[in-house]
Amino acid sequence: MVHQICHNAFNYLSKSHGGFMKILIPVFILLVMFNSCKENPTSATNQPPNIESISFNPASVTPGGQIQVTSVVTDKEGDQITYTWTTSQGTISEPNKSTTLWTISPQVPVNQDATIKLTVTDGKSSTIQEKSITVQQGITVSGLVVYASSTIPISGATVNIGPRIITTSSDGEYSIDNIGSGSNKIIVTKTGYDTYETTVNVSSTNRNFNLPLTSSTETKRLYGTIKTTDNITLSGVRVSILNPDITESGLSDVSDANGNFQITAVPQGTRNIKLTNVSNPNLCKEVTYEVFVANFDKNYSATMKILRIINFADKNAIWESWEGYWKNVPTWENTYWLIKSDSITGPAIVRLKNCISIPLEAEYYSNPMIYTEVIRKEGWQGAFIYDHRDCGDWGTGFDFSYINANSGVFNLNQNWADYYNQKKNIIFSLYPTIPYSEWHIIKIEFKYYY
Repeated sequence: MVHQICHNAFNYLSKSHGGFMKILIPVFILLVMFNSCKENPTSATNQPPNIESISFNPASVTPGGQIQVTSVVTDKEGDQITYTWTTSQGTISEPNKSTTLWTISPQVPVNQDATIKLTVTDGKSSTIQEKSITVQQGITVSGLVVYASSTIPISGATVNIGPRIITTSSDGEYSIDNIGSGSNKIIVTKTGYDTYETTVNVSSTNRNFNLPLTSSTETKRLYGTIKTTDNITLSGVRVSILNPDITESGLSDVSDANGNFQITAVPQGTRNIKLTNVSNPNLCKEVTYEVFVANFDKNYSATMKILRIINFADKNAIWESWEGYWKNVPTWENTYWLIKSDSITGPAIVRLKNCISIPLEAEYYSNPMIYTEVIRKEGWQGAFIYDHRDCGDWGTGFDFSYINANSGVFNLNQNWADYYNQKKNIIFSLYPTIPYSEWHIIKIEFKYYY
């Protein structure tokens, strides 16, 4: 075609302009040929983009897990590349970038492959490549959603770990399967409660987490005063809210010098509280009460029974004799002898002048309920016998604890109910015996809580 154009132009110019044109014609032909070559290049055809690699991080994933997908793509001609990521097994955060975040669908079965596809184009041609990853079994994460500083459960709370969401049971329990190992963020929410967020490191040995919630509307203040049954205030008493397993929670306070205590953020409902005298553990009997906390601050005062001790020491003040008598022993301070005289044919007996009366609300202290320590003079014979009788009754036929040795201790373990709200007398006897048997009474104590 170029040749034909040049021929026609030559003939026209030759006929029209003569010799001058003979000089311009060659130049004209060269220009036409140059433009013709420029408009019809003979270079190589376009090459499509090349996907050199697609990589996953991490290299393993569980159902519902996330992985970063990175591609390396080149184009020989340096053309601008357009990226398109697609999958039917999850969601892609940025489908038109070289690197994106792929969230695997939680419905993908364990031990099956999940596939993602990348399509790249330079505007003239395209390249497609797929890459798969095997979905693996994850770790089951479980635990309780609880009120802060306790294990008191919260039902109906939403627990979110990655794309997985579950609601706690009536016991505050949750359990989520197929959680990937390593760092995982947990979010807990419930209407009326503050949102709780934490990051945990999940592993086969670290997969149980109790998740605490706080609330200014669902918890109330419990306050009051701790006193004895005598209406005396008690300081140093720890008041603790108990967990469902009866262990002490972190919701506690210690009564001050006026016996006052205050516990904030106590969950509403029926709660068990425990009172322990931490300043003097032996003084008070540990006690547990049931308290109902309604939708308002609760004023609750409680009583503690303290240890009461009756110490029989002064013979002139508390003892009286039927037969036999007491004898002071100056060389043995605070000890007394019960002596059997040769003129007495029966037992020598002494008893309390005033009967013991234990309140109905009194509680058992420990064995022995009555502690008696006596020593018999070396070489003398005779049995030292203990009994208790109704008030005013000397009694006969002693059949309780006795000692027939040089020394001993009486440990009375009889029915504690015998003393409840009743008047009783304690009697000691030398029976049988020979004249002038002698016993030293060292210590007699009666202990109970009231």
